[in-house]
Amino acid sequence: MEGVDVESEEAPEVLTQVLDVLRQYLGNETGVETISPNDAPLAKAVSLHVPLLAPKAARALPRYTDIIVADAAYYASGMAVRAEGPSGAREAFVLLNRCLDLAEAADDDSAHLLDYTDFECTDWSRTPLLLESGCVRGAALEDAREWVLAVSMDQTVEQTLPVDGRGMYASSLADTEPCCVVTGYPLGSRLVTFTNGRCANREWWSRVVSAARGGGIPAALLHHVEAWCGPADYQHV
Repeated sequence: MEGVDVESEEAPEVLTQVLDVLRQYLGNETGVETISPNDAPLAKAVSLHVPLLAPKAARALPRYTDIIVADAAYYASGMAVRAEGPSGAREAFVLLNRCLDLAEAADDDSAHLLDYTDFECTDWSRTPLLLESGCVRGAALEDAREWVLAVSMDQTVEQTLPVDGRGMYASSLADTEPCCVVTGYPLGSRLVTFTNGRCANREWWSRVVSAARGGGIPAALLHHVEAWCGPADYQHV
């Protein structure tokens, strides 16, 4: 990605700011116990492409598992979708089941054996970034495993990702299709262009701008996007 050297021992300032926000999602309270507070290792696993807007961003997050530690990303994504209740059970099952597979693959050094049949409807990475052992472990991993097992025995829950009219999972991008920098979803027709040429869906960008007036995570997200992409140019659509 332009301007970011993820191999550097020192994280760029803007990336450091993103990492600080990301830790709020991937800290110990979520069960992702081995993510270090040091920026250098994290900088190698995280990119500014990572959007932080739920619930859409949760469903787009696995696309970036070539630059985010994969089992942690699927765990964060799956837990966010699982929290939606029965409406999210189908997707959460696939996401958390994949987290289990990835954690096992990291522990056993067997990523080359992973099967991608369930993800043919996505544009998600087939080269997941894994550490020497799984990042998701302990009580968090056991909770995910028990939940996946329970859902697997529920015949009312389909165990595949739903697809849209394109035959793709909703967050996935077709070849050369542009991506909204806020949600990670296909851009759509009404957009806002930033000074570096990247774009956001106008509706979702407006929601972020409105929510940012109250400070907190939305304000941090607004700051990160503008630091990465430059100010929004509402005259250029």
